[in-house]
Amino acid sequence: MPATGESLHTVSQQVARREAVILTLVALGYSNGLAVLAMRRGRVADQAYRWTNPVFLLALLITLARTRRTSVHRLLRESGVQRAGWPVALGGGLVLGGVLAAPALVFFARPLVLDSPLEYGPIGGLSRRAFWLRVLVELPVGVALFEELLFRGLLWEAWARAASQPMAWGASSAAFAGWHCAVGVDTMRHTNISAAATPLPRPLRRHANTLGVLGGMISTGVAGVLLGWLRTRGRGNLLGPALAHWIADALIVAALRRSR
Repeated sequence: MPATGESLHTVSQQVARREAVILTLVALGYSNGLAVLAMRRGRVADQAYRWTNPVFLLALLITLARTRRTSVHRLLRESGVQRAGWPVALGGGLVLGGVLAAPALVFFARPLVLDSPLEYGPIGGLSRRAFWLRVLVELPVGVALFEELLFRGLLWEAWARAASQPMAWGASSAAFAGWHCAVGVDTMRHTNISAAATPLPRPLRRHANTLGVLGGMISTGVAGVLLGWLRTRGRGNLLGPALAHWIADALIVAALRRSR
């Protein structure tokens, strides 16, 4: 008996869901696995992504294109690399970047739970040349563009195909938070939070780093929701989320370096 339209749709949905789940697990495994490996080797975790992220993204694009029997160009267009919606995306990205950075900048200025300014060694020790290289090259290309293409692009589009736009919004934001779990642990290890958290109640002081990781993941998840909102306002254009992501990260890095 030939398959009916309804049965074909069901099979298609099942294939799409499997693809979305696998893509999510691969992304989380890559990020957290690489961070753990870097920590075991005594290296700063976020530096490990500099050379591996382009290879990882290219492998994802080629694999997804072959799986869907389409071209990488079309896959990128479907994921939000487009001209449509660019005015809203541009303006929204400029505004949202400042909004996302604001809580961190306020905390750096008035760290109520710390008895001294927050310090992060790998940023505070950057030379002038290394700082500008990080802000103008590494952050926009290797972090903001890469992560937005992955989360608000490929992952969003995969979950939208598998379920719905709201599911894409929630799943991509949750994965965005999970992506930063292990690297968040390593980041806390290079700060002075555990030593400077004396204003916290005594039972909480020994868990200051853990609380910092959890707080970072929650704030990252919220940022993912807001970046997803900007994506929808810009008709799916990734320019807005990528621009906002870069501005927020650049402001935070600049504030951390200035506080050294």
